[in-house]
Amino acid sequence: MQNHIDQVAHNIDFLDALDKQFPKRYFDWKITIAFYTALHCLRAYEKFKRVRISKGHKFMFEHSDPTNPTALNPISQRAFDAYTELHADAQLTRYEGFLNPNFRMVRLEFKYATALKNLDIVKNYVKSKGVSI
Repeated sequence: MQNHIDQVAHNIDFLDALDKQFPKRYFDWKITIAFYTALHCLRAYEKFKRVRISKGHKFMFEHSDPTNPTALNPISQRAFDAYTELHADAQLTRYEGFLNPNFRMVRLEFKYATALKNLDIVKNYVKSKGVSI
């Protein structure tokens, strides 16, 4: 569990450094970092609960989904929705193709603000369950 908690702290430090040095750039990477930070939050929670979920994203979704009756580690609907949106936005930033550069930057800046809110939702959920992140 500690390795995931340490990775959360590492990712947050990196995100903070990027924000300070490049406040109006690299939103695609910042969103990706926010997603992987949330993933490590859920991995820490999984270890905290002594549940073993396969390493793939598909399994994390399946076993975190509060509507799945066979989920091994369901989380709240709010946290699940936040995690799902983070995943989608991280994929979008990497694979959406090449839009008009000005439009893309504005869109990513907006998506990054949303990503930070979603990351906070996941972090706060995990903290509320007893994980020291």
